[in-house]
Amino acid sequence: MKSLALLLGAFFLIGCGGGSSSAGGGTPVVTPPVVHAAGFTNASISGGYAFGISGTAVNSPEAGSGVVTADGNGNITSGEETVNIGGISCHATLTGTYSVNANGTGIATVTATPDAASVAKGCIGGTGDLSLAIANGGAGLILASQNANSTTVATAAKQ
Repeated sequence: MKSLALLLGAFFLIGCGGGSSSAGGGTPVVTPPVVHAAGFTNASISGGYAFGISGTAVNSPEAGSGVVTADGNGNITSGEETVNIGGISCHATLTGTYSVNANGTGIATVTATPDAASVAKGCIGGTGDLSLAIANGGAGLILASQNANSTTVATAAKQ
């Protein structure tokens, strides 16, 4: 039975700043310190977003797209996604919650509920946690999720 990929998630690797190194024994290269943004809240994610996802689900490749609406108060009030998992197209509605840290990172918990046609093809829904990072002051999101059955990365843009 194929697993319906859940929306979004953000796994974000940032290199450590500070210090210096020498490039080929020549002039030292000074790496600037990493500066984290501040002042983000749940209100930084508000309105409609379109997203694209890719990854693996139950050892099969997956890719898809969809839309979600966030209320600025930590709720994903509506959404839809269509993903292709190993050649099977699955469609689901999305709801959930999110929480934003002051530095623009956070977490989303999303529930995907497949439609009857998708269930008939073997698609299943569920709830999953995704990490997130806000980009462009809330105009974009970077998301990721990983568990025993899937790894998904998504990017979202404000509509």
